[in-house]
Amino acid sequence: MASGGDSKYIYRGKDVSPNLEVKVNVVDDAGNVDDTYSNAAKTVEDASKLDPKIAELHKKLDSLADEHLLPQFREIDPNLEAVYTGSFKTGTVGNPNKPTYGQPINLDNYDIDYWIKSDKLYEMYGNSLKANPEFRNILGETPGFEGLKPNKQGFSIKFLPSGN
Repeated sequence: MASGGDSKYIYRGKDVSPNLEVKVNVVDDAGNVDDTYSNAAKTVEDASKLDPKIAELHKKLDSLADEHLLPQFREIDPNLEAVYTGSFKTGTVGNPNKPTYGQPINLDNYDIDYWIKSDKLYEMYGNSLKANPEFRNILGETPGFEGLKPNKQGFSIKFLPSGN
């Protein structure tokens, strides 16, 4: 920390202090939370300033998932929690290990990290990424999702225990 009230946040040798206010928890393949990543590009105040195009994509994804993706899983666990994370959620690349760290999401080439939290589904499917080609095709036919990477690279589901 710098003196005189100026705070600096250093992460792996990089000064990530500009706008650093929101911590992002990253979950590894074993379901362990790694809270060492921070999202330096988005603050709490920035949440209401999300790019309108991305906000519209969020609405479309939520609607499409509620209609075409989640019913099959809600039959098994009606109490599941579905979330998406990463640059699609925040609008900014938040992983300091990526060369595009801190930059806006590239809507011409992006992915959606979709997580379903459910003990029942986690027990059934485990923690490896699952493709859902049918839903990926629905996204591909929906205006606004043209830049989504193909196949599992563009959309995958990760199941997590409810407690994460």
